[in-house]
Amino acid sequence: MDKTEIILQTDGSFVERLVSERTLNAGQHVLDTLTENLTRPIRNVFNLPDWGFVHANVGLNDTLWSIAIDRIPLHARFKLINQVMVPMFASTTDIEMPLVWKVPAGIKVVFAVLTKPEDGIVSVEGNWLFACDRDNRGYRLPLPNLHDDCRISPAIRASPPSVAPGKCRNGTGSWCRPT
Repeated sequence: MDKTEIILQTDGSFVERLVSERTLNAGQHVLDTLTENLTRPIRNVFNLPDWGFVHANVGLNDTLWSIAIDRIPLHARFKLINQVMVPMFASTTDIEMPLVWKVPAGIKVVFAVLTKPEDGIVSVEGNWLFACDRDNRGYRLPLPNLHDDCRISPAIRASPPSVAPGKCRNGTGSWCRPT
């Protein structure tokens, strides 16, 4: 398809440009070669019921999936010890109490998963939980244990995870509000 463009130059003169376009029949190998170092962002790949849309950043060798979340359901077992409910993460017999952590106002939390195709299957190479506050400061939040059925439960920690100074942890135990 040919088209003519008339261009007005900054000096007031006109320039005529003739443009010829045609569709090229490029095979998959040619397209892969041309885009091998590019990451293609794809929004709204699919909808997870009750959660929202999942987005993808697709590269030739891996895909980074992400979804904004507003809550984290936690499943943990508890036992009453000295009139205090204590989490018993390894227990299979104590009472399970599902808890829901809600993302504080003004904070955006994103769950991200990196996948990579290997030997005909897709493997999970990593998963992260990121937060961003009103001032666009970013934080990597501690990620609870992720079960095979994608439920998450709190991890057992002997001490708080390492955090960049002045970033996440404050005296109330909140991981999202900067100190």
